[in-house]
Amino acid sequence: MICIKCKLEGKKILMEINGSESRHIRANSPEYEALYPLLKPIRCHNCESRVLDLYQVHGEAILDLKCSNDCHQGLYPV
Repeated sequence: MICIKCKLEGKKILMEINGSESRHIRANSPEYEALYPLLKPIRCHNCESRVLDLYQVHGEAILDLKCSNDCHQGLYPV
């Protein structure tokens, strides 16, 4: 499961991506409060800055991402 911090309609939410499924989790829900402490930022291999607002929650995946800070592209196992 990977979560993206996102603002839908100006409200703070998480977007959960689990395989090919995705859904929004609103900040005022008990599920959000349970997930929030588990979020671990994905960092660039080159400059160590946070890669977008992607956070690993649990499980494994490999993402092909480009760092917005230094444009370093790499595969990120999460």
